[in-house]
Amino acid sequence: MKPGEKMVSAEIFSTDEGKRFELFPDTPRYIAAGDCLPMFSTAFRAGEKYAYYWNVVPVKGDAYLITAQFTLSTDSAEHLSVSDTSIR
Repeated sequence: MKPGEKMVSAEIFSTDEGKRFELFPDTPRYIAAGDCLPMFSTAFRAGEKYAYYWNVVPVKGDAYLITAQFTLSTDSAEHLSVSDTSIR
């Protein structure tokens, strides 16, 4: 995110838990450039698909979404891997 931008909500989807909303319009989150976006204590599990949509309000202009879609899996040695399933 750019300086001055604020995150006001997030939508989290998983094949296991369904849809969840995190709303904080009165106490927006400010994320410094280079810092990780919040995952809101999601308990990640191998074999599940996830999608995150973070709603960001810039200093000027229209709000926009930062999105991430991915699947977690493990191999026979139980090594965890992430597959990016985002549409580009």
